[in-house]
Amino acid sequence: MQITETERTVREAERTRSRPPGPPARKAGALERIRYGLNFYFDPFGFVGSRFAEYGDTYYVAAEGQPGLYVFRGPEEIYDVLVARAKSFRKTHSAFRDLGEVLGEAGLLTTDGETWRTHRRIVQPAFSPKRMDDYGRVMIEETVNEAERWRVGETVDVAAAMMELTLRVVARTLFGHDAAGDVDAVRDAMRTLQEGLVGRAVPMPRWLDFAGRRREAAVASLDALIARMVAARRAAGGEGRTDLLQRLLDAEDADTGARLSDREIRDHLVTFFLAGHETTSNALAWAFHLLGENPAQRARLEAHLDEVLGDRDPTPADFARLGFTTQVLEEAMRLRPPVYVLARQAAEEVRIGRWTLPAGSEVVVWLWHTHHDARFYPDPERFEPDRFAPEAKAALPRGAYLPFGLGPRICIGKHFALMEGTLMLATLARRWRLEPVAGPPKLFPRVTLSPKGGLPMVPFAR
Repeated sequence: MQITETERTVREAERTRSRPPGPPARKAGALERIRYGLNFYFDPFGFVGSRFAEYGDTYYVAAEGQPGLYVFRGPEEIYDVLVARAKSFRKTHSAFRDLGEVLGEAGLLTTDGETWRTHRRIVQPAFSPKRMDDYGRVMIEETVNEAERWRVGETVDVAAAMMELTLRVVARTLFGHDAAGDVDAVRDAMRTLQEGLVGRAVPMPRWLDFAGRRREAAVASLDALIARMVAARRAAGGEGRTDLLQRLLDAEDADTGARLSDREIRDHLVTFFLAGHETTSNALAWAFHLLGENPAQRARLEAHLDEVLGDRDPTPADFARLGFTTQVLEEAMRLRPPVYVLARQAAEEVRIGRWTLPAGSEVVVWLWHTHHDARFYPDPERFEPDRFAPEAKAALPRGAYLPFGLGPRICIGKHFALMEGTLMLATLARRWRLEPVAGPPKLFPRVTLSPKGGLPMVPFAR
């Protein structure tokens, strides 16, 4: 049934009245885009935080020629978007179009619908509980090797060290690949992607987009590494292998017998290669820096490790006993969440909290601001691992803590990452006490939240 122009006008007026408050509509001109881009680029947390302060937990941004944007920080609305109404949203979002150019169209971070469900079923067994002990042994072995490289009084860039360590772990555990010779190439590629992927301040034509060209070169470098890993596995054969790489190579549609294409395999491997080490490495680096800034909490951690481990390194079986170590990691991910924002697009009209979002609306969940909200975390800038003691954690509102996301799209590697972070933190903190070299590092919020310019610290033997 067609609606009249009057009815259309009335409906649009009703939708407009139902929208959250927000800034004036942004014009479509290039100068306006540049001004907005620069303000956001140099201080995204302050830029968004000022709007929450002015408009409340939800605000609406209108821009000519673009879908409306709804921005949330309240746990109830976040829970609606990610859990209760998750089926009404898809991952497509203009803010992360460039990220899709790197990760491709088949990985779990970028797919939707039946493709996502099928691929998640293929990948899930690689993260089953029965695999964790084997993974844990690799995590500890690589961390011990890293700890033995450090020297008393010699400055260590902890951000770089954790990046290389988690890279070696994810390559061995998920791909059966020794990445020691690839560390430099991956580190350089990741630096390029961090600087050039998200939040570019000024739109550039192709012939002036030097960052875009560097990004393409970085992607080509990663693709070449992935191709070498796949070729080596195919040449060696996969008999007896059960890791993620082999599951992707062996995956077969139960109805048609079709296998994943080389491009689909590539997209999955790139996704896990990057997401599987970048986020955990940043969480660990921030944890060590926060411990260095808070000697009393560091002393609690050391006493906890002495009680649980004595003078030995942990084993995978110790993970469940290292509760306070995990609390330290969780509090670090609250204060410095590696993934600090999530984005969705409404696939259909959907009700979120008080607001009805039209189909096509874009949504951003600023979990950074949720994690720093004094209503849920008193004195939110204070580093306090007791916030994640079992009873305190259980009392948090649902949607108030989400470093791995929530709902059906929650990070498939959550348990892997928590185990990895806990065992690595315990192994290193049992042996070494790290002292910051300078003051607090600047935050570098791009693809993930990393410390700008690295994180120099000095190790002292315990």
